[in-house]
Amino acid sequence: MLKQPSIILFLLLFSCQFSFGRQCSIGDTIILPQKISKFIPKGYALIDTAMGNLNFDKYQDIILVLGTVGEDTTFEARRPLLLLLGRADKTFTLAARNDNVVYCYQCGGGFW
Repeated sequence: MLKQPSIILFLLLFSCQFSFGRQCSIGDTIILPQKISKFIPKGYALIDTAMGNLNFDKYQDIILVLGTVGEDTTFEARRPLLLLLGRADKTFTLAARNDNVVYCYQCGGGFW
């Protein structure tokens, strides 16, 4: 596990090395490889992704933004952000999870 999640958030927000995935609504069907979809907990769906090399090794890392299935009817449902670090065998390991950094569906802000 990474010891400095604030550094990861800083790199996420200000790094030019990221290529952002398309933003999805919860009802969209997205087919993900098993090596990524296994990190999405039951009851959650993928909203957005970003890929890049966060830890400056030679492997691609992935950030997933998840939403609760049916979140439009749930008051302040959490939207987890997962950081998956790439490994030499082309799989990923969960390095960090934050359930508070992404606004919920009804929380307003820039995403409302």
